[in-house]
Amino acid sequence: MTATPHDALFKAAFSKLRHARGLLRSLLQPELAQKLHWNTLRLETGMTVDDEALDEQRMDLLFSICAGPHRVFLYVLAEHQSTVDDWMVFRMLRYMVALWKTYRAQHPEATKLPAIIPLVVHHSETGWTAPVAFEDMLDADESLLAAFGPFIPRFKFLLEDLSVQSDDALRSKKAMTPGGRLAILSLKHGRDPLAVRVQVLGPDALSPSVRDVVVSVFRYIIETGDATPATLRAMIAQQIGRVAAEEIMTTADMLRSEGMREGERKGERKGKREGERKGKREVLLLLLRQRFGRLPATVTARIKSADTAELDTWLRRVVVTSSLDEVLAPVAQSAA
Repeated sequence: MTATPHDALFKAAFSKLRHARGLLRSLLQPELAQKLHWNTLRLETGMTVDDEALDEQRMDLLFSICAGPHRVFLYVLAEHQSTVDDWMVFRMLRYMVALWKTYRAQHPEATKLPAIIPLVVHHSETGWTAPVAFEDMLDADESLLAAFGPFIPRFKFLLEDLSVQSDDALRSKKAMTPGGRLAILSLKHGRDPLAVRVQVLGPDALSPSVRDVVVSVFRYIIETGDATPATLRAMIAQQIGRVAAEEIMTTADMLRSEGMREGERKGERKGKREGERKGKREVLLLLLRQRFGRLPATVTARIKSADTAELDTWLRRVVVTSSLDEVLAPVAQSAA
């Protein structure tokens, strides 16, 4: 769920594949990036971290890409907090397990799990100070870790810490698109005074290649700053010219107003639909447990990711069928 202006800008920029491709290639080590077929990159919208125990609000994007005959996932978590989460590496493990559970529910025929590469894009006042490797979270010294090695999870996430990188260093990331760099610079300076933020963005804001991002960037500045739109318009005009500033600001104002109205409408509709779906899901789980006892984790995950039509069909079946497989037979197959 997008909860903050920071999240909204990150999603607006990097849900577009050309900007995401540049960001990911700039984060991965060259030897790893070379193993991936970047023309196969896609945003996975039907597979999410869906676990009731993971109720943290977060901004994440999940991509998949081919590596030879294999399809792997790239899980990107954006963290724009004022403090560092010391438990981030543990959170990432939980998110990865939740993704694998969803994958198993969606691909019951699979015999192996896809690899997941976890990445964190971070910005805070202090810079990143917490572990990035899971073994660093364990209460064990190096000799114990060496002995326990085969029996414990060993992984680390890739970290892009905007806090400690200069603007020139961020602009020098040639793998990234100009629009992606514009979004990253805007997020890095999201807590700075207005004059600093506009000055940093000015050199790139007129490039034709950033047109799909620049409006979201200035909309973000409006929502996270305390200056009036008129003040911001005047400052942008000094950097990129009055005509361009007027066009950008007018569009940003329109999008902001329409986004707020549409968000309210969608929130009302989605809240009602999700409430109904959750109620049906809970009733179905209760009936299944009463009839068939403890349910496999794959069944529970499948029910949690089911749509309303599937839940309605399974609720009708649960009182007339004799096995769990019959209840949860694919809806389309049953209809045929």
